[in-house]
Amino acid sequence: MNANQCRPVVIALLALCACSPVASMERSAVEDSVTAPRGRPLDSAALHRGYKADDPAHIDRLRMAADAGRDDAALQTLTAFAGAGNVAAQRAVGTTLLARGDARSDAEGRRWLTLAAAQGDAPAALHLGRACLRDSPAAPRSEARAREWLLKAYAQDVTRAQAAYYLGLLARTSDPPQAAAYFREAAEQGVAEAMYLLGNASAAGEGIDQDPREAMRWYLRAAALDHPAAIQELAFAFQRGDTLLPQSDLQAANMRLAMEHALRHPRSAP
Repeated sequence: MNANQCRPVVIALLALCACSPVASMERSAVEDSVTAPRGRPLDSAALHRGYKADDPAHIDRLRMAADAGRDDAALQTLTAFAGAGNVAAQRAVGTTLLARGDARSDAEGRRWLTLAAAQGDAPAALHLGRACLRDSPAAPRSEARAREWLLKAYAQDVTRAQAAYYLGLLARTSDPPQAAAYFREAAEQGVAEAMYLLGNASAAGEGIDQDPREAMRWYLRAAALDHPAAIQELAFAFQRGDTLLPQSDLQAANMRLAMEHALRHPRSAP
């Protein structure tokens, strides 16, 4: 099919997208916001009109509005869904409140996440495990509680790789071979932080055999995912030159530029 033949197909697809229910709802919300009098708060409900209450897309859009937009009306709607037992809404309320940082929101966020995790929600268990690894206004750091939640997340495929990374962090001091095994599992599933730490373990022989080539292989894979510390390792390797990478001031400079870019655009935590 040549370009002229493709054009009618593309036009038809664009027309279908424009007429889709979601596009219609979003267009209506935008029109409502444009016509709203100045000084009057936007009607956040307009953005969600037409969705079913238990629609995952509806829950996610409310979460984004409540989180990044600090939209209290969206948070109230989410909380109502959560109170009715919607697991996705319970998780959304929990993560939104945890991000706010104050003691009351932190405690309430953990409560909603615990309710979701009790219903078997693996992402909620992962969020709780991560929360327990830091001090917060509501609760001190607790590795024991973190491990408990992370093992629940590890037991489910959807969060297994991320949970393996955090379990590896917990095992680094007490059981280096187990930590390396967790990092390998997470790295093989694409977790850049685990790739970098597995590279470190291979370079130092911590928990696994010392193998500079294996270390460089994991640094290269993590660097391809914009992991700043892995890119820095490549910059050092090019700067000094060794049996794995040839000495090159130009490549070292390129790696430093890539590292600066990665630092300006940080990745979210696993």
